[in-house]
Amino acid sequence: PRALVTIDNSRAVFDLRELRAYEGLLTGQAVLNNRSGFSARADLDFAGVALGPLLQAAMGVNRLTGPADGSLSLLTSGGSLHELVAQVDGSVVLRAGPGRIDGIDLDQVLTGNVSGGTTIFDQAVTTIDIQNGVMRTSDMLMSLPRLQASGEGRVDLPPKTLDMLFSVLAPEARSGRGLSIPVRIK
Repeated sequence: PRALVTIDNSRAVFDLRELRAYEGLLTGQAVLNNRSGFSARADLDFAGVALGPLLQAAMGVNRLTGPADGSLSLLTSGGSLHELVAQVDGSVVLRAGPGRIDGIDLDQVLTGNVSGGTTIFDQAVTTIDIQNGVMRTSDMLMSLPRLQASGEGRVDLPPKTLDMLFSVLAPEARSGRGLSIPVRIK
C-alpha cells in the first residue's frame, strides 16, 4: 500500500493513494474515530477488484465472480462488530463483468428449470443505498450473451438475508416478441 496515516487524539485518517487488494486497486480515504465512541467512515474508489474473494471475505458469499469497478461511501458507529454492521449507512456504485454467478442458470430459467447451474454475464451495473445495515437496489441491470436481466431487492447485513427479484428478458423469444420471466431469490 501507499498511504498517508495521520493519528491525532484517538482519530486515525488513512489517505489511501494506492492499495492493491483482491487483484485490484483501491484509492480514497478511511477515518477511524474513537474520541467519543467508535465511528468509521470510508470513501473509496476501486478498479479491477475480484468480486469472488472480496465477497467471500466480507459477507461469506462465494457465488459471484469477475472484476468490478466502482465507488463506495460508508459511515458507521457502535461499540461492537454487530452494532457497526447494523448501523452502517452509505452507498455503492458497481460495474462488474465479465463474470459468473454460480447456483442459477438464467438461460435455463426461461425453460422452467431454476435448479442450479451457472450464469455467465457480460456486464452488470447497479447502485446500492445502505441504511441501518440494509442494502437496497432498484436499478440492477445485467447483460448476458442472449438475455437481459434487471433486478431489485435488499440484503440485510446483520442476519445475512437476501431478497431479490430478477426479471429475465429474452428479446428474441416468441418470434421476436420477447419473453420475460421473474425470478425471486431468497
